[in-house]
Amino acid sequence: MLGDRADLAPNYTVQKAVLGGGRSHTAEIAEWFNTNAFVPNAIETFGDTGKNILRGPRYFDADLAAIKNTKITERLAMEFRAEFFNAFNNVNFGNPDGNLADIGTTYGQITGLAGGSSSNTYGTAQPRIIQFAVKFSF
Repeated sequence: MLGDRADLAPNYTVQKAVLGGGRSHTAEIAEWFNTNAFVPNAIETFGDTGKNILRGPRYFDADLAAIKNTKITERLAMEFRAEFFNAFNNVNFGNPDGNLADIGTTYGQITGLAGGSSSNTYGTAQPRIIQFAVKFSF
């Protein structure tokens, strides 16, 4: 059913479902968590796993701005600004597919970037964006 959750497979714990760090990005994208640790829930039960028991990929974004105000005359001023969004151009992956119905296809895999069109993503995943602006006040 729609609100049901998975059951933990025999001899598995949530800790065994978490795959260790230090793996390559390719390995993490292919299998974010141990998909063998979960099985469909028993009929007429809700499943024995809780909500949000696993964490998705971390999200890192650094936005920077430099602003310079200059008075040209008593009534005229100029503002120059440079803005850097995702200044370090970090890649932010979306959350993995946690739908047991997708076993054999994309279950456990990361299929997009954060902020993509998929419903299992979050935030924004723009590449580095730099913009400059000049504003005159009079």
